[in-house]
Amino acid sequence: MITMEKVRVYSKPNCKNCDKVKKFLEEHKIDYINIDLTDKEERESRKLMSELGVKDLPVLIGFDYDLEERVVEGEDYKSILKCFANQLSPEEEKKIEDRLKALGYL
Repeated sequence: MITMEKVRVYSKPNCKNCDKVKKFLEEHKIDYINIDLTDKEERESRKLMSELGVKDLPVLIGFDYDLEERVVEGEDYKSILKCFANQLSPEEEKKIEDRLKALGYL
C-alpha cells in the first residue's frame, strides 16, 4: 500500500492561530494529526520545538510531493498549500496502487 504520512500539527489549546490553521487544513482536505504540546506525554515534541527554535504556533511538519520533510510555522497558508495539499485521497491512492500492480512494480 502506498501511504503518505499525515501532517503533524503541533499546537496548544485555546490557540486561535492553531484553530484557524486546523480548520484551513480540514477545508482543503489535508489529513493531519494534532499534537498537543501541553500534554505531559509530549516531552519529545516540546524538545523538538525548542531545537527548531519555534517562535509561533502552530507548527506543521510533513512530507511534500517529493517526499522532502517540510516545516511550516504559524499561519503561512501559501506554504501550507504548497507543501501539503498534494496528499492523495484514498481513491487516488488505490488507482495508483492498482496501476503499479498491473505494471508489476508491486
